[in-house]
Amino acid sequence: KEGDFEYFRKNWNIAKALCIGSSHELNQLPCQDALRCVETDQLCLAVVADGVGSLCNSQIAAEVAVRQAAVWVENHYSALYNPSAASMEIHSKLLPYLRHQILQTAQSDGLSPSTMDCNLAFACILPERGFAIWGVLGDGAVCVLRKDRQYVFSCVNTMIANTTQTILM
Repeated sequence: KEGDFEYFRKNWNIAKALCIGSSHELNQLPCQDALRCVETDQLCLAVVADGVGSLCNSQIAAEVAVRQAAVWVENHYSALYNPSAASMEIHSKLLPYLRHQILQTAQSDGLSPSTMDCNLAFACILPERGFAIWGVLGDGAVCVLRKDRQYVFSCVNTMIANTTQTILM
């Protein structure tokens, strides 16, 4: 039922998990994935970032990206109320904000930005507005699973799927 957050909370489950890849285990590398979930009265947000495996500090970029994406969405969710304008807000404001935060972290930690990068996927459900906003930057996907069907939203089969997009590149 549109606008009924209690209905949403009672009828939706959020599942989350991170798993280190076998090549990372074999080479004793850290997990370069990060995730953040936020649930407030206005929204339910899940953000996932996957570090670029060949870069030694990608886990830092991934953690900064999910933490700062959650902060940005919580502070600007009303800008996402208009689905046709939401894409522009995300491209023109969220992605530059995340780039800035990662570069600022690199500088403050004395790291080279060339050693850190990640891709990003998120889903933001706005129950009182009756819709969700999702985005994928890179080779990930946003999945919605129901008892009777599943939905997968990704960039696969698009022009950019041939080269993985990341926040800094």
